Amino acid sequence: MENKYTYKIATRDDLAFTDEIEKEALPIIDPYYRNNIDIYDGEIEGDLIMVYEDDYPVGMGRYSFHPDKTMWLETVRVRPDYQRKGIGKGIYENYLKAAIDKGVKTIRLYTEGFNEKSMGLTKKMGYAIIKKYDYYSLKVEDGQVDNMGFVLEKDLDKVMEFINANPWTDMICINNVFYEVNPENIQWFIDRDMVYVNDNSLMILGARHNRKSVNYIGYMGGDYEECVKAAVSMSKGKTLSIGISKDNANLGKYFSVFEKRYDLVVSEKILD
Repeated sequence: MENKYTYKIATRDDLAFTDEIEKEALPIIDPYYRNNIDIYDGEIEGDLIMVYEDDYPVGMGRYSFHPDKTMWLETVRVRPDYQRKGIGKGIYENYLKAAIDKGVKTIRLYTEGFNEKSMGLTKKMGYAIIKKYDYYSLKVEDGQVDNMGFVLEKDLDKVMEFINANPWTDMICINNVFYEVNPENIQWFIDRDMVYVNDNSLMILGARHNRKSVNYIGYMGGDYEECVKAAVSMSKGKTLSIGISKDNANLGKYFSVFEKRYDLVVSEKILD
Protein backbone atom coordinates (compact mmCIF):
# COMPACT_ATOMS: atom_id res chain seq x y z
CA MET A 1 0.00 0.00 0.00
CA GLU A 2 1.37 3.38 -0.97
CA ASN A 3 2.16 5.80 1.85
CA LYS A 4 0.59 8.79 0.08
CA TYR A 5 -2.89 7.89 1.35
CA THR A 6 -3.98 9.25 4.70
CA TYR A 7 -6.51 7.43 6.88
CA LYS A 8 -8.39 9.44 9.48
CA ILE A 9 -11.50 9.30 11.63
CA ALA A 10 -14.12 11.49 9.98
CA THR A 11 -15.29 14.76 11.42
CA ARG A 12 -18.50 16.58 10.54
CA ASP A 13 -16.72 18.39 7.70
CA ASP A 14 -15.79 15.10 6.03
CA LEU A 15 -19.44 14.13 5.64
CA ALA A 16 -19.75 16.59 2.76
CA PHE A 17 -17.81 14.11 0.59
CA THR A 18 -19.57 10.84 1.42
CA ASP A 19 -22.34 11.33 -1.14
CA GLU A 20 -20.04 11.84 -4.11
CA ILE A 21 -17.78 8.94 -3.12
CA GLU A 22 -20.75 6.58 -2.91
CA LYS A 23 -22.27 7.77 -6.18
CA GLU A 24 -19.02 6.98 -7.98
CA ALA A 25 -18.21 3.74 -6.18
CA LEU A 26 -21.64 2.10 -6.22
CA PRO A 27 -24.08 4.12 -8.35
CA ILE A 28 -26.84 1.51 -8.33
CA ILE A 29 -27.80 2.16 -4.69
CA ASP A 30 -28.96 5.21 -2.78
CA PRO A 31 -26.08 6.90 -0.93
CA TYR A 32 -25.97 5.42 2.56
CA TYR A 33 -24.85 8.41 4.55
CA ARG A 34 -27.24 10.85 2.92
CA ASN A 35 -30.12 8.66 4.11
CA ASN A 36 -28.68 7.63 7.47
CA ILE A 37 -26.85 10.61 8.87
CA ASP A 38 -28.38 9.94 12.29
CA ILE A 39 -26.06 6.98 12.91
CA TYR A 40 -23.12 9.37 12.68
CA ASP A 41 -24.59 11.52 15.45
CA GLY A 42 -23.59 9.18 18.24
CA GLU A 43 -26.54 6.85 18.77
CA ILE A 44 -24.54 3.86 17.54
CA GLU A 45 -20.98 3.53 18.81
CA GLY A 46 -18.42 3.54 16.02
CA ASP A 47 -16.55 5.72 13.55
CA LEU A 48 -16.28 6.51 9.86
CA ILE A 49 -12.80 6.13 8.37
CA MET A 50 -12.00 8.58 5.57
CA VAL A 51 -9.14 8.11 3.09
CA TYR A 52 -7.44 11.07 1.44
CA GLU A 53 -4.87 11.57 -1.26
CA ASP A 54 -3.48 14.91 -0.13
CA ASP A 55 -6.70 16.97 0.30
CA TYR A 56 -8.84 14.85 -2.03
CA PRO A 57 -11.22 12.28 -0.43
CA VAL A 58 -10.92 8.95 -2.26
CA GLY A 59 -12.53 6.35 0.00
CA MET A 60 -14.27 5.56 3.25
CA GLY A 61 -15.58 2.79 5.48
CA ARG A 62 -17.52 2.66 8.73
CA TYR A 63 -17.34 0.34 11.71
CA SER A 64 -19.61 0.08 14.71
CA PHE A 65 -20.00 -2.07 17.80
CA HIS A 66 -22.97 -4.19 18.79
CA PRO A 67 -23.98 -4.37 22.46
CA ASP A 68 -22.30 -7.80 22.73
CA LYS A 69 -19.01 -6.14 21.57
CA THR A 70 -19.09 -7.73 18.14
CA MET A 71 -17.71 -5.34 15.52
CA TRP A 72 -19.83 -4.63 12.45
CA LEU A 73 -18.36 -3.29 9.18
CA GLU A 74 -20.28 -1.37 6.53
CA THR A 75 -20.06 0.93 3.52
CA VAL A 76 -16.54 0.39 2.22
CA ARG A 77 -16.48 2.73 -0.78
CA VAL A 78 -13.53 3.70 -3.00
CA ARG A 79 -13.72 5.92 -6.06
CA PRO A 80 -13.28 3.82 -9.25
CA ASP A 81 -10.08 5.61 -10.30
CA TYR A 82 -8.53 4.68 -6.95
CA GLN A 83 -9.55 1.05 -6.80
CA ARG A 84 -6.90 -1.69 -6.96
CA LYS A 85 -4.43 0.63 -5.23
CA GLY A 86 -4.63 -1.00 -1.79
CA ILE A 87 -7.03 1.55 -0.32
CA GLY A 88 -9.72 -1.00 0.55
CA LYS A 89 -7.08 -3.19 2.14
CA GLY A 90 -5.93 -0.19 4.16
CA ILE A 91 -9.47 0.42 5.41
CA TYR A 92 -9.71 -3.18 6.58
CA GLU A 93 -6.36 -2.85 8.34
CA ASN A 94 -7.73 0.17 10.19
CA TYR A 95 -10.83 -1.85 11.08
CA LEU A 96 -8.62 -4.55 12.57
CA LYS A 97 -6.65 -2.06 14.64
CA ALA A 98 -9.87 -0.56 16.04
CA ALA A 99 -11.15 -4.07 16.89
CA ILE A 100 -7.95 -4.96 18.73
CA ASP A 101 -8.01 -1.67 20.63
CA LYS A 102 -11.61 -2.42 21.70
CA GLY A 103 -10.88 -6.02 22.66
CA VAL A 104 -13.27 -7.37 20.01
CA LYS A 105 -13.05 -11.07 19.21
CA THR A 106 -15.50 -11.28 16.29
CA ILE A 107 -15.85 -8.97 13.26
CA ARG A 108 -18.74 -9.37 10.84
CA LEU A 109 -20.07 -7.74 7.70
CA TYR A 110 -22.41 -8.42 4.82
CA THR A 111 -22.12 -8.00 1.09
CA GLU A 112 -24.77 -8.17 -1.59
CA GLY A 113 -24.51 -11.35 -3.64
CA PHE A 114 -23.96 -9.31 -6.81
CA ASN A 115 -21.06 -7.28 -5.38
CA GLU A 116 -18.20 -9.51 -6.48
CA LYS A 117 -15.50 -6.89 -5.81
CA SER A 118 -16.53 -6.52 -2.20
CA MET A 119 -16.82 -10.26 -1.68
CA GLY A 120 -13.38 -10.78 -3.18
CA LEU A 121 -11.83 -8.20 -0.86
CA THR A 122 -13.42 -9.64 2.27
CA LYS A 123 -12.13 -13.11 1.37
CA LYS A 124 -8.67 -11.71 0.70
CA MET A 125 -8.67 -10.06 4.13
CA GLY A 126 -9.44 -13.35 5.87
CA TYR A 127 -13.22 -13.20 6.31
CA ALA A 128 -15.14 -16.44 5.89
CA ILE A 129 -18.76 -16.74 4.73
CA ILE A 130 -20.97 -18.00 7.57
CA LYS A 131 -24.52 -17.51 6.26
CA LYS A 132 -26.47 -16.56 3.15
CA TYR A 133 -29.84 -14.85 3.23
CA ASP A 134 -32.72 -14.07 0.91
CA TYR A 135 -33.75 -10.41 1.13
CA TYR A 136 -37.43 -9.52 0.76
CA SER A 137 -39.08 -6.10 0.80
CA LEU A 138 -42.53 -4.57 0.43
CA LYS A 139 -43.53 -0.95 0.00
CA VAL A 140 -46.53 -0.58 2.32
CA GLU A 141 -49.15 1.95 1.36
CA ASP A 142 -49.79 4.85 3.68
CA GLY A 143 -52.74 4.68 6.07
CA GLN A 144 -53.77 4.12 9.67
CA VAL A 145 -51.18 2.14 11.65
CA ASP A 146 -52.69 -0.80 13.53
CA ASN A 147 -50.69 -2.87 16.06
CA MET A 148 -53.28 -5.66 15.78
CA GLY A 149 -53.01 -6.66 19.41
CA PHE A 150 -49.21 -6.55 19.65
CA VAL A 151 -47.80 -4.51 22.55
CA LEU A 152 -44.27 -3.62 23.61
CA GLU A 153 -42.50 -6.08 25.91
CA LYS A 154 -39.86 -4.74 28.31
CA ASP A 155 -39.02 -7.83 30.37
CA LEU A 156 -35.77 -9.35 29.06
CA ASP A 157 -36.27 -12.64 30.91
CA LYS A 158 -39.69 -13.15 29.33
CA VAL A 159 -38.36 -12.31 25.88
CA MET A 160 -35.38 -14.67 26.17
CA GLU A 161 -37.60 -17.46 27.48
CA PHE A 162 -39.87 -17.11 24.46
CA ILE A 163 -36.97 -16.87 22.00
CA ASN A 164 -35.22 -19.93 23.46
CA ALA A 165 -38.44 -21.90 23.05
CA ASN A 166 -39.08 -20.54 19.53
CA PRO A 167 -35.73 -20.24 17.73
CA TRP A 168 -35.75 -18.01 14.64
CA THR A 169 -33.56 -18.04 11.54
CA ASP A 170 -29.99 -17.80 12.84
CA MET A 171 -29.46 -14.06 13.33
CA ILE A 172 -31.50 -10.91 13.75
CA CYS A 173 -31.33 -8.72 10.63
CA ILE A 174 -32.17 -5.03 11.07
CA ASN A 175 -31.22 -2.53 8.30
CA ASN A 176 -29.16 -5.35 6.75
CA VAL A 177 -27.07 -5.42 9.93
CA PHE A 178 -26.85 -8.82 11.59
CA TYR A 179 -26.93 -9.46 15.34
CA GLU A 180 -26.44 -12.66 17.29
CA VAL A 181 -29.39 -13.72 19.40
CA ASN A 182 -28.13 -13.12 22.93
CA PRO A 183 -29.32 -11.13 25.98
CA GLU A 184 -27.02 -8.17 25.35
CA ASN A 185 -28.32 -7.58 21.86
CA ILE A 186 -31.95 -8.34 22.73
CA GLN A 187 -31.84 -5.76 25.54
CA TRP A 188 -30.71 -3.18 22.97
CA PHE A 189 -33.83 -3.85 20.91
CA ILE A 190 -36.04 -3.74 24.00
CA ASP A 191 -34.59 -0.37 24.99
CA ARG A 192 -35.51 0.99 21.54
CA ASP A 193 -39.12 -0.21 21.66
CA MET A 194 -38.70 -2.85 18.97
CA VAL A 195 -39.91 -6.02 20.77
CA TYR A 196 -43.64 -6.75 20.49
CA VAL A 197 -45.79 -9.57 21.86
CA ASN A 198 -49.38 -10.73 21.85
CA ASP A 199 -50.92 -13.83 23.42
CA ASN A 200 -49.32 -16.20 20.90
CA SER A 201 -46.34 -14.55 19.25
CA LEU A 202 -43.29 -12.32 19.56
CA MET A 203 -41.56 -10.24 16.94
CA ILE A 204 -38.74 -7.72 16.70
CA LEU A 205 -39.84 -4.94 14.39
CA GLY A 206 -38.26 -1.57 13.66
CA ALA A 207 -35.09 0.01 12.36
CA ARG A 208 -31.56 0.67 13.53
CA HIS A 209 -31.59 3.93 11.55
CA ASN A 210 -33.64 5.62 8.81
CA ARG A 211 -36.68 4.92 10.97
CA LYS A 212 -39.02 7.32 9.21
CA SER A 213 -39.03 5.34 5.99
CA VAL A 214 -38.13 1.69 6.77
CA ASN A 215 -39.04 -1.17 9.07
CA TYR A 216 -37.42 -4.58 9.37
CA ILE A 217 -38.75 -7.81 10.77
CA GLY A 218 -35.76 -9.02 12.77
CA TYR A 219 -37.39 -11.96 14.50
CA MET A 220 -40.69 -13.85 14.44
CA GLY A 221 -41.86 -16.53 16.83
CA GLY A 222 -45.21 -18.19 17.34
CA ASP A 223 -47.77 -17.60 14.60
CA TYR A 224 -45.74 -16.41 11.58
CA GLU A 225 -48.75 -15.42 9.53
CA GLU A 226 -50.02 -13.32 12.42
CA CYS A 227 -46.62 -11.65 12.81
CA VAL A 228 -46.30 -10.79 9.12
CA LYS A 229 -49.82 -9.40 8.96
CA ALA A 230 -49.19 -7.21 12.02
CA ALA A 231 -45.78 -6.08 10.74
CA VAL A 232 -47.33 -4.90 7.48
CA SER A 233 -50.10 -3.08 9.33
CA MET A 234 -47.54 -1.43 11.64
CA SER A 235 -45.40 -0.24 8.70
CA LYS A 236 -47.84 1.99 6.83
CA GLY A 237 -46.01 4.44 4.56
CA LYS A 238 -42.69 2.59 4.96
CA THR A 239 -40.71 -0.10 3.19
CA LEU A 240 -40.88 -3.34 5.20
CA SER A 241 -37.98 -5.77 4.73
CA ILE A 242 -36.68 -9.03 6.08
CA GLY A 243 -33.62 -11.26 5.65
CA ILE A 244 -34.28 -15.02 5.81
CA SER A 245 -31.52 -17.58 6.05
CA LYS A 246 -31.24 -19.83 3.03
CA ASP A 247 -31.12 -22.69 5.57
CA ASN A 248 -34.75 -21.82 6.32
CA ALA A 249 -35.84 -20.81 2.82
CA ASN A 250 -39.25 -22.41 3.42
CA LEU A 251 -40.13 -19.34 5.47
CA GLY A 252 -40.28 -17.41 2.21
CA LYS A 253 -43.83 -18.71 1.74
CA TYR A 254 -44.99 -16.17 4.33
CA PHE A 255 -43.70 -13.34 2.12
CA SER A 256 -45.39 -14.16 -1.18
CA VAL A 257 -46.57 -10.56 -1.62
CA PHE A 258 -43.06 -9.21 -0.99
CA GLU A 259 -40.42 -8.67 -3.66
CA LYS A 260 -37.40 -10.95 -3.41
CA ARG A 261 -34.61 -8.45 -4.02
CA TYR A 262 -31.19 -10.10 -3.79
CA ASP A 263 -28.92 -12.31 -1.71
CA LEU A 264 -27.13 -11.12 1.41
CA VAL A 265 -23.86 -12.86 2.29
CA VAL A 266 -22.64 -12.60 5.90
CA SER A 267 -18.94 -13.15 6.63
CA GLU A 268 -16.89 -13.05 9.80
CA LYS A 269 -13.34 -12.95 11.08
CA ILE A 270 -12.48 -14.45 14.47
CA LEU A 271 -9.56 -12.78 16.25
CA ASP A 272 -7.14 -14.72 18.45
